[in-house]
Amino acid sequence: MDKKNAALTWALLGISFLLYGLYCALTTGGTWYLIASAVILIASGGVCLGSAVQITRRPHPQRY
Repeated sequence: MDKKNAALTWALLGISFLLYGLYCALTTGGTWYLIASAVILIASGGVCLGSAVQITRRPHPQRY
């Protein structure tokens, strides 16, 4: 898998976690464990997006 595909995969995974976390946070009705689950999903989305950014900034390996 090349760099572009890897970054795209991580970005899509991160965005899906973020969107599902926001959906859970907005539709919980104030239940504490659902709010905690939404926070965990949003944090996971942030970590996945951070991985995508790191992959795109990683230098190409030098070929000899």
